[in-house]
Amino acid sequence: MTNIHVKPQFKTMLTVSFQEFEAHPQQYLDQVDLGVDILLRRNEHKSYRLSPADTPLDGITDTYILSPDDDLERAISAEKLLTQLKADLHVIFQQKHK
Repeated sequence: MTNIHVKPQFKTMLTVSFQEFEAHPQQYLDQVDLGVDILLRRNEHKSYRLSPADTPLDGITDTYILSPDDDLERAISAEKLLTQLKADLHVIFQQKHK
């Protein structure tokens, strides 16, 4: 009888600093797509494992996807918000320097 030795499958894991990941995100995401596990080190005490999602919305449940409601009717554009904020800040600074 022949003994068959099966080598265990080892996954590659890269440990990457946040600064390195930030400098080359596409390179590391491509590695994740190839099956490489990436451990992203935020600091000495925090790390995160990057892995591909099975579907574009993997892990996102209906509680995270909001449907339009009455508040949507009150929404304003970013440009309008900025205009209003500038006007409000101008009034605040005028009042403060009187």
